[in-house]
Parts: sequence; C-alpha cells; structure tokens
Amino acid sequence: MSELNHLEKEIERLIEECNRELKGLTKKDPSQRLKQINKCQNKIAEIKTRVEDYGLEVLQLDKGEQPKYKSTLDNFKKSIKNLRNDLDAKKAETNRDGNPLTEGLLNKDLDQMNGKLFSIEII
Repeated sequence: MSELNHLEKEIERLIEECNRELKGLTKKDPSQRLKQINKCQNKIAEIKTRVEDYGLEVLQLDKGEQPKYKSTLDNFKKSIKNLRNDLDAKKAETNRDGNPLTEGLLNKDLDQMNGKLFSIEII
C-alpha cells in the first residue's frame, strides 16, 4: 500500500508540473516553445508509464481493496487525456502562420492537399 501511496503522490506531482508548463507555453518565444513542447511530451509519457505501474499495483491487491484505487486510476487516465488535448492545442497554436486561409493546417496537410490538386487529370 505504501507503494501505491508513493506512486499516487508522484503522479499527482508530475501532472501538476506538466499543467504548469503547458500554461507557461503561451508566454514563451517561438524558439523556446518547441523545447517546452518536447519537454511536456516527455513528461506526459513519464506520467503514462507511472499510471500503468499504478494500475499494475492495483491489480495485485485483493479484490476487496481494488475498487477504492480504481477511481483514482480512472482520474489519472482522464488527466493524461486532458494533458494530451492541451498539448495538442498548444502545438496547433505553434503551427499558425497568420494566414486565415491556412491557419491551423499543418504543412503535411497542405502538401496532401496540393498533391490531390495536382493529381486531378484535366479532361
């Protein structure tokens, strides 16, 4: 149980740190944003690994003790999903180029669109 409590506190700490870093992304200049985004991606991956460890620890408990930890596990999974959504939104902000017609589109999307346009045969 102390292992679960330790993991729980560590996961909560990492989630808070990641949330703080994501909120601070709006204040960064473009060159620092990419570094910060990568740092957040790594932190989310670390949180996911810790949550998986937590889930394995919960599964090793007696059936009667598992339910009180499963709600915490579900909350952690929701937090990871929210962090990923926030990070994706911040990445989308990074990809804005100021042109209202292409704003929010990734370069890959533009290349795909151009490829489809040029592959149309003229009859």
